[in-house]
Amino acid sequence: MGVSFTYSPDFGVKITVGLPKHVGREAGFEICDAIDALVREQLEGKEERRRATRASCPEPTEEALPAVAEPEAEENAEPRPAEWPSVGVVTASEIVAFWNIGKSSFRQRVRDGVFSGAISCPDRAPNAPKVWDAATVGRELAAAGYVRRGF
Repeated sequence: MGVSFTYSPDFGVKITVGLPKHVGREAGFEICDAIDALVREQLEGKEERRRATRASCPEPTEEALPAVAEPEAEENAEPRPAEWPSVGVVTASEIVAFWNIGKSSFRQRVRDGVFSGAISCPDRAPNAPKVWDAATVGRELAAAGYVRRGF
């Protein structure tokens, strides 16, 4: 048996329960119903505790509210240019940071011939990341319907 969860800011928490093979369909439904009841009970208890806490606390005044914190920049995040470069070369990491496409999807489309391949740079180290012409790959991504992240 395995239990896991994932979190999405848009959706919330998703819990996945994997039962062993020998557990039949009807038993699985019963277990699912029991888990549903347990989760509902836990959530209702939390909601009641939250209401009780709010009722005992006075409403905060405008001055007592904490200041809104500015989002901190991630230390390892690569800086993203304001505009897509029209000259130069970019790596696959820079492409996926700027365009709404995943790295594996981009590489697959390069293999399929949808996007042009990496350019060869004889002066780059053999273990350096592959690079693409920024203008060419930008035109190809836009023509294929991909948009910039955040827009």
